[in-house]
Amino acid sequence: MIARTGIRHLRIRFDRPVGGSGVAMVDVIAATLTDADGAEGLGFSYVIGGGGEAAAAIAASLAERFLAGRPVPAPRIAWRRMAASFNRSGPGPNLVALAALDVARRVGQDPLANRLRALGLRGVGAGERHGGALVLGGVGVRALELADAYTTLARFGTRVPLSLALVGGAVAGERVMHSAH
Repeated sequence: MIARTGIRHLRIRFDRPVGGSGVAMVDVIAATLTDADGAEGLGFSYVIGGGGEAAAAIAASLAERFLAGRPVPAPRIAWRRMAASFNRSGPGPNLVALAALDVARRVGQDPLANRLRALGLRGVGAGERHGGALVLGGVGVRALELADAYTTLARFGTRVPLSLALVGGAVAGERVMHSAH
Protein backbone atom coordinates (compact mmCIF):
# COMPACT_ATOMS: atom_id res chain seq x y z
CA MET A 1 0.00 0.00 0.00
CA ILE A 2 1.38 3.42 -0.92
CA ALA A 3 0.89 5.45 2.25
CA ARG A 4 2.34 8.80 1.10
CA THR A 5 3.37 10.54 -2.06
CA GLY A 6 5.49 13.66 -2.29
CA ILE A 7 6.36 15.77 -5.31
CA ARG A 8 8.90 18.61 -5.25
CA HIS A 9 9.86 21.09 -7.93
CA LEU A 10 13.47 22.26 -7.75
CA ARG A 11 14.80 25.00 -10.02
CA ILE A 12 18.54 24.91 -10.59
CA ARG A 13 20.08 28.03 -12.14
CA PHE A 14 23.60 27.93 -13.52
CA ASP A 15 26.14 30.74 -13.12
CA ARG A 16 26.48 30.83 -16.90
CA PRO A 17 24.87 28.96 -19.81
CA VAL A 18 26.25 25.44 -20.24
CA GLY A 19 26.32 22.86 -22.99
CA GLY A 20 26.01 23.28 -26.71
CA SER A 21 22.52 24.77 -26.46
CA GLY A 22 23.38 27.28 -23.72
CA VAL A 23 21.15 25.94 -20.94
CA ALA A 24 20.83 28.46 -18.11
CA MET A 25 18.55 26.44 -15.80
CA VAL A 26 17.05 23.02 -15.24
CA ASP A 27 13.84 22.22 -13.38
CA VAL A 28 13.93 18.92 -11.48
CA ILE A 29 10.74 17.13 -10.51
CA ALA A 30 11.48 14.81 -7.57
CA ALA A 31 8.92 12.17 -6.57
CA THR A 32 8.87 10.24 -3.32
CA LEU A 33 6.59 7.24 -2.77
CA THR A 34 6.43 5.72 0.73
CA ASP A 35 4.72 2.40 1.41
CA ALA A 36 2.89 1.38 4.58
CA ASP A 37 6.06 -0.24 5.98
CA GLY A 38 8.05 2.99 5.56
CA ALA A 39 10.10 1.84 2.55
CA GLU A 40 10.68 4.78 0.27
CA GLY A 41 11.30 5.14 -3.45
CA LEU A 42 12.77 8.32 -4.92
CA GLY A 43 12.64 9.22 -8.60
CA PHE A 44 13.17 12.28 -10.70
CA SER A 45 12.66 13.81 -14.09
CA TYR A 46 13.76 17.16 -15.45
CA VAL A 47 12.86 19.94 -17.82
CA ILE A 48 15.63 21.96 -19.45
CA GLY A 49 15.15 25.72 -19.52
CA GLY A 50 12.21 25.98 -17.12
CA GLY A 51 8.56 25.00 -17.21
CA GLY A 52 8.88 22.27 -14.61
CA GLU A 53 6.11 23.72 -12.46
CA ALA A 54 3.49 22.25 -14.80
CA ALA A 55 5.12 18.81 -14.79
CA ALA A 56 5.39 18.88 -10.97
CA ALA A 57 1.70 19.81 -10.64
CA ILE A 58 0.75 16.99 -13.01
CA ALA A 59 2.98 14.52 -11.12
CA ALA A 60 1.29 15.50 -7.86
CA SER A 61 -2.14 15.05 -9.41
CA LEU A 62 -1.25 11.67 -10.96
CA ALA A 63 0.29 10.43 -7.70
CA GLU A 64 -2.79 11.46 -5.72
CA ARG A 65 -5.29 10.04 -8.22
CA PHE A 66 -3.59 6.75 -9.09
CA LEU A 67 -1.13 5.82 -6.31
CA ALA A 68 -1.90 7.32 -2.88
CA GLY A 69 -3.72 4.94 -0.55
CA ARG A 70 -3.67 2.09 -3.08
CA PRO A 71 -1.77 -1.19 -3.31
CA VAL A 72 1.59 -0.89 -5.06
CA PRO A 73 0.82 -1.59 -8.74
CA ALA A 74 3.05 -3.26 -11.30
CA PRO A 75 4.73 -0.43 -13.27
CA ARG A 76 3.07 -1.40 -16.57
CA ILE A 77 -0.39 -1.31 -15.02
CA ALA A 78 0.27 2.04 -13.34
CA TRP A 79 1.57 3.54 -16.62
CA ARG A 80 -1.45 2.28 -18.55
CA ARG A 81 -3.95 3.71 -16.03
CA MET A 82 -2.23 7.08 -15.88
CA ALA A 83 -1.68 7.35 -19.64
CA ALA A 84 -5.40 6.77 -20.19
CA SER A 85 -6.03 10.04 -18.32
CA PHE A 86 -3.84 12.13 -20.69
CA ASN A 87 -6.66 12.70 -23.17
CA ARG A 88 -7.10 16.42 -22.47
CA SER A 89 -3.57 17.70 -21.83
CA GLY A 90 -1.55 15.45 -24.13
CA PRO A 91 1.53 13.37 -23.42
CA GLY A 92 4.26 16.07 -23.19
CA PRO A 93 4.22 17.34 -19.58
CA ASN A 94 2.40 14.20 -18.46
CA LEU A 95 5.26 11.95 -19.53
CA VAL A 96 7.84 14.14 -17.78
CA ALA A 97 5.77 13.88 -14.59
CA LEU A 98 5.20 10.17 -15.03
CA ALA A 99 8.93 9.53 -15.48
CA ALA A 100 9.62 10.82 -11.96
CA LEU A 101 6.92 8.60 -10.47
CA ASP A 102 8.12 5.61 -12.47
CA VAL A 103 11.74 5.93 -11.32
CA ALA A 104 10.58 6.27 -7.70
CA ARG A 105 8.44 3.15 -8.01
CA ARG A 106 10.91 0.99 -9.92
CA VAL A 107 14.21 1.93 -8.38
CA GLY A 108 14.24 3.43 -4.91
CA GLN A 109 17.38 4.47 -3.07
CA ASP A 110 18.77 1.15 -1.83
CA PRO A 111 18.56 -0.75 -5.15
CA LEU A 112 20.18 2.22 -6.90
CA ALA A 113 22.98 2.36 -4.30
CA ASN A 114 23.55 -1.39 -4.72
CA ARG A 115 23.72 -1.04 -8.51
CA LEU A 116 26.20 1.84 -8.30
CA ARG A 117 28.45 -0.17 -5.98
CA ALA A 118 28.28 -3.11 -8.42
CA LEU A 119 29.45 -0.71 -11.15
CA GLY A 120 32.54 0.07 -9.06
CA LEU A 121 31.59 3.28 -7.23
CA ARG A 122 33.11 2.36 -3.87
CA GLY A 123 32.20 5.65 -2.17
CA VAL A 124 28.48 4.91 -2.39
CA GLY A 125 27.02 3.77 0.92
CA ALA A 126 23.48 2.75 1.83
CA GLY A 127 20.74 4.55 -0.09
CA GLU A 128 19.34 6.23 3.01
CA ARG A 129 22.79 7.67 3.83
CA HIS A 130 22.75 9.70 0.61
CA GLY A 131 19.02 10.42 0.32
CA GLY A 132 17.94 12.38 -2.76
CA ALA A 133 21.52 13.26 -3.63
CA LEU A 134 22.02 9.69 -4.80
CA VAL A 135 19.39 9.97 -7.54
CA LEU A 136 20.38 13.52 -8.45
CA GLY A 137 24.08 12.67 -8.88
CA GLY A 138 25.37 14.26 -5.68
CA VAL A 139 27.63 11.42 -4.56
CA GLY A 140 31.40 11.93 -4.56
CA VAL A 141 33.32 9.44 -6.68
CA ARG A 142 36.85 9.22 -8.03
CA ALA A 143 37.46 9.78 -11.73
CA LEU A 144 38.71 6.20 -12.20
CA GLU A 145 35.59 4.82 -10.50
CA LEU A 146 33.41 6.83 -12.86
CA ALA A 147 35.44 5.65 -15.85
CA ASP A 148 35.06 2.08 -14.58
CA ALA A 149 31.27 2.49 -14.31
CA TYR A 150 30.93 4.00 -17.79
CA THR A 151 33.12 1.24 -19.24
CA THR A 152 30.89 -1.38 -17.60
CA LEU A 153 27.79 0.27 -19.09
CA ALA A 154 29.45 0.45 -22.52
CA ARG A 155 30.23 -3.28 -22.25
CA PHE A 156 26.52 -3.99 -21.57
CA GLY A 157 27.05 -4.76 -17.89
CA THR A 158 30.34 -6.68 -17.94
CA ARG A 159 32.89 -5.13 -15.60
CA VAL A 160 36.55 -5.44 -16.54
CA PRO A 161 39.19 -4.06 -14.15
CA LEU A 162 40.62 -0.81 -15.51
CA SER A 163 44.34 -0.46 -15.97
CA LEU A 164 46.39 2.60 -16.86
CA ALA A 165 49.00 0.37 -18.52
CA LEU A 166 48.66 -2.39 -21.08
CA VAL A 167 48.42 -5.60 -19.07
CA GLY A 168 48.73 -7.93 -22.04
CA GLY A 169 46.02 -9.95 -23.70
CA ALA A 170 42.31 -9.95 -23.11
CA VAL A 171 41.06 -9.62 -19.55
CA ALA A 172 38.02 -11.63 -18.48
CA GLY A 173 35.19 -9.52 -17.18
CA GLU A 174 32.57 -10.11 -14.49
CA ARG A 175 28.88 -9.69 -15.38
CA VAL A 176 27.46 -7.27 -12.78
CA MET A 177 24.41 -6.12 -14.71
CA HIS A 178 22.24 -7.44 -17.53
CA SER A 179 21.61 -5.25 -20.58
CA ALA A 180 17.84 -5.53 -20.07
CA HIS A 181 18.11 -3.60 -16.80
